[in-house]
Order: sequence, then C-alpha cells, then structure tokens
Amino acid sequence: MTNNNQNDSVVFYAYPKLIFTWPLIAIGPLFWLLAPSTPAEFSIDNKYAAELNTGAISGDLRKDFAINGLELSPEAKVEQVQQEPADGDGDAKEAAPKADVAGSWLIDDGGVWLSGYEITQTDMALTVRPDYRFFNDPETLAWLYLLCVMLVLLTLGVDLERNHAFVWLVLFCAFYFAGRWLADFKGFTFFGDIYRLFANQNIAYDRGFGLTISILLALPFAVMFLWSRLQHKWRITHNEFEHYSWGRADDSLARGAKRVRSTYPDLLELLLAGAGTLVVYSATGRQELRRIHHVPFLFWVRRRINRLLEKTAVTADATIEEEVEAEHAEEGDASSELEEAGPIDVEGGEGGIGGDEPL
Repeated sequence: MTNNNQNDSVVFYAYPKLIFTWPLIAIGPLFWLLAPSTPAEFSIDNKYAAELNTGAISGDLRKDFAINGLELSPEAKVEQVQQEPADGDGDAKEAAPKADVAGSWLIDDGGVWLSGYEITQTDMALTVRPDYRFFNDPETLAWLYLLCVMLVLLTLGVDLERNHAFVWLVLFCAFYFAGRWLADFKGFTFFGDIYRLFANQNIAYDRGFGLTISILLALPFAVMFLWSRLQHKWRITHNEFEHYSWGRADDSLARGAKRVRSTYPDLLELLLAGAGTLVVYSATGRQELRRIHHVPFLFWVRRRINRLLEKTAVTADATIEEEVEAEHAEEGDASSELEEAGPIDVEGGEGGIGGDEPL
C-alpha cells in the first residue's frame, strides 16, 4: 500500500502476516447479505396434504409460510412429484423415497432469491425445504466459506513457492482423472466415495456465525493495521531509504544509489494481497542492505520505485562510483588485517572438510 505526497519519493508500509486474514473479515458481511435469514427447513401440519394434491394453496397455508418468514406469491403453483420404486439401477436406488415418506410436492414460486419449495410428507408432518438459488444456497455458501478459511490458514502457515504450487496442481489433476478413469472402467469408486462423504454432510452456512467471526477478527486487524502504519513506514527517495518507527529512532540506509529487487516467496500471499519481499542492494548489487517482508501490492510499489530511480539514473553515476570505491576500500582494509595477522598454522589441527587443509 503506497501513499505518495511528493513526486520525488515513494512511501509504502510493511505488515505482519495478520494482513492476510482480510478475506475472512470481508466474507462475513458479504455472506450475511447473501445468506437467507429464513430456516433451512420447517414443518407444517399434515392437513395441507389434501389441498396440495388438488394443486390449491389456501390462505391458511400462506399464513404458515409467513410465520416462518416466507411469502408465497399469488402466482405460486403446486406440482406433485411421483414416487417410483427403485429397480436394479444404482441411480434409481438413490432416488427411491424413504419408507416413511407418503408423498412430495414442489411449489413453483420462482424469484430472485428462491426457485421454489420442496414439500415432503411423513407420518408426523409436512417438511418444507426452500430451494434457494446457487449464489445464496446455504450449503454452497458453507463450502465457499470453508474454502476461504482453508486458503487463509495455508497462507498464514505455509510458504507455497511457485514450483511447489505447480507440482501440487499436477498431482491434484492426476488424482482427479485417475479417479474418473478407475470409476468408469474398473468400477473403483474410492475417490467418488470421498466426494459423497463430504456431499452428504448437508452443511449449511450460518450468517450469524460468519458475521461474528468477522467482527472478532476485525478488532486485532485494525490494531495491527494502525500499528504497522506507525512502526513500519518506508520512504524511498533517489538516494536514500528511510524507515520511520514511532517512539524509536528512525533508521536510514547509507546515501548513494541502490538496486532494488522484488521477490514473491509465497504464491498465496501474492494471490491474496499481491504481497512479496522487497530486497535492497548496494549500487554494485554485491551487498544486501535490507529485506522488507510482506509488502502489499508490491508490483505497484516496484513500478513507482522504478519510475523514481529512472528520473535520477543520470545524476546517480557519481554516487555509484563513490560507493564502489567505498566497498573496495572496505575489502582492502579486511585483507590488510588478515596479512598483519600472519599465516594460520593448521598443522596438528582438526581441519575442516579437507582434513589438514584449511577451509
């Protein structure tokens, strides 16, 4: 995230890994708007079975729907579903009704949020299940929420490199197509059984639960965001890298032209926030001066830094020569100190990898 008040500088901020929890914070209010506030299913009296068989919808039936927060439109139509016994086919077995089911109906009352209602008659009552659209179906929202949770947890706990991500993708595709081939030609349904195991859980998204999680995470997120703005502010000019930290002494890298490199060690961090690591080198590129982790929108920050350094590339030649001379002077001082220390006696010593030979 950058905020530049002047054309001759670039200001950005580094954040801890808590910044990558923003999808969980944002998805709670979003799904609260999409998820239905009505129950996933409810029961009504068995007395309505007779009128449903005639295709009529009485005023009392409409009142029972209204009590549960659902309104039947005047254009609602009732269609009875025929219950057929299963033969030897596996699909027919799955579609076969339960023993205690006496009948079932569909109420076609399509709208933006609902496509209708499924009504099933048992010995006890009539069970009504709203048939929601795909984008606000509680089960669909629940799986999307779980995928978001898994993505955030992996981002916080694992550094997934690009090559590793490619390998995992290839393995996933291999298992998927191998499972389809085994199921179609060999009758081996192990992978299909795993899918059905999860599909039969009938999970449903709870809008109150998701919103509560978002609120609880938003509190430490806000503290982290403000703290990072105070403690991890960076300002880059054409000849200086300044680190501002509230309550502490500000840090500034040595003057002189620098080389900047951006890396993306975690593909998930790049996916969630465009974040990566900014590495600052000396003008010669031989010495790493600073490594700044978790910079959001690093590709944008890097572009602005490049524009800034391009403007001053011509005037920076003198400072580059001075820095190169300074590095050579430091290397010369280090070598002279070694010469003054004299030769190293390695006889009788343990040696390193090469035995008596010095490393």
